[in-house]
Amino acid sequence: MASLEDFNFHLPEERIAREPARPRDHSKLLLCSARGRLGEFSGPIAYSERRFHEVLNELNSNDVLVLNNAKVLPVRLLGHRLNDDGTMGGQVEAVLSTPISDLEWNAILHLSARVRPGLKLRFEPGLIAEVLSTHEERLQNAGEVRLRLSGPGLAEQSLEAWLVRHGHVPLPTYMERSDSQQDRTDYQTVYAERIGSAAAPTAGMHFTQPLLDALAEKGVHIERLTLHVGIGTFRPIKATRIEDHQMHEETYEITDALASRLQAHKSAGRRIVAVGTTVVRALESWNGEYSGVFKTRIFISPGYHFRWVDDLITNFHLPKSTLLVLIGAAMGVENMKKAYQYAIDRDYRFYSYGDAMFLRGNHES
Repeated sequence: MASLEDFNFHLPEERIAREPARPRDHSKLLLCSARGRLGEFSGPIAYSERRFHEVLNELNSNDVLVLNNAKVLPVRLLGHRLNDDGTMGGQVEAVLSTPISDLEWNAILHLSARVRPGLKLRFEPGLIAEVLSTHEERLQNAGEVRLRLSGPGLAEQSLEAWLVRHGHVPLPTYMERSDSQQDRTDYQTVYAERIGSAAAPTAGMHFTQPLLDALAEKGVHIERLTLHVGIGTFRPIKATRIEDHQMHEETYEITDALASRLQAHKSAGRRIVAVGTTVVRALESWNGEYSGVFKTRIFISPGYHFRWVDDLITNFHLPKSTLLVLIGAAMGVENMKKAYQYAIDRDYRFYSYGDAMFLRGNHES
């Protein structure tokens, strides 16, 4: 097993992308080609530099491109703690992460006071959140609390409508800036459809609708599943040994129609290309037979045997993150280190709004 330090690297501040490329399909694309299949690369990696729209030339008729159509809600809330006498207390930030029901959510809180059941928070206009339980009471994901939402702000509109009007885009903290109106478009894929994610499936943000249309015209099969991305995806691994890390839980859905088509693609031997680590986690968690809504805590690390995914389009990820460990599993740890250094040396832009890489194997080897 590789050590956690194998997934650490130094990234100059200027390599962190705080705005996306415009147009989005003109970001850089680092093509990493090798003999063998994903997880079984052999020999040296061949690097080629492209613009993302040139992925059209790298995918063939009958390849299967699998997208995550999860849609991000503006779930970052800024408000104040409510004192027992009803007056406003200190400032608070809440990021809603997982819906339990329409008005109950797991969330991450940032505030100066001790978090305890019964604590109430106010977010304008007219949204009240009450802490029902804390992470100390063994919720699904460490660091979360459970909130019940109510208040006059929901009297004539749904919570979703309230969030769309008054919530903030949950940009990763490393961007070190407040969200803007433009982020409501930028921090979303053009094919986003299923609301419920606390973070975007960022590899898909490089696609434009004309590029997707061109791929379909070429004969590429474009499939869509849903995995609602949790904010735990940005947390670094803290366990000394990688195998001791506890993954956060996420929900994914495979519809009846998609299950049938994926089974047909696999039987026909078509190349399955995942767009993003979220698609990898969904497909590799799936039993390959039943459709439905499922939970996953899959942690893909070096030595993993990929059952469904042949190739991967992905962004450049944070040091010591579970996503980077997945890349180490996909292309080999030493290959990953070399590819990341190659990208740093050539001014690639990193993280959510950054550039992309395409891990492509020679499946005839």
